[in-house]
Amino acid sequence: MSVSAKSVKGKAAPQGPSVQELALQTFKAMDLDNSGKVSFAEFQKNMEKKVGSTMSLTAMRAFFDSFDVNKDGELSLEEVTKLVETSPM
Repeated sequence: MSVSAKSVKGKAAPQGPSVQELALQTFKAMDLDNSGKVSFAEFQKNMEKKVGSTMSLTAMRAFFDSFDVNKDGELSLEEVTKLVETSPM
């Protein structure tokens, strides 16, 4: 007797949050002043909590800048979403 994909799908473990939900949670946690943007200082504080002092300031700035698509010096929700999409879960 074979098991159909549909019956297996119905028995699957519950999924975690979607990328969009995770991005919004991440954005809200990083936007310490609730300005609707994440400054480099806010990003730095959050990264230091996550990875400690294992990342140099230069590397952290380069990482931040790689997601700051419009180069305004801040990360929008859309830019944080791209960060979450490319980060290992």
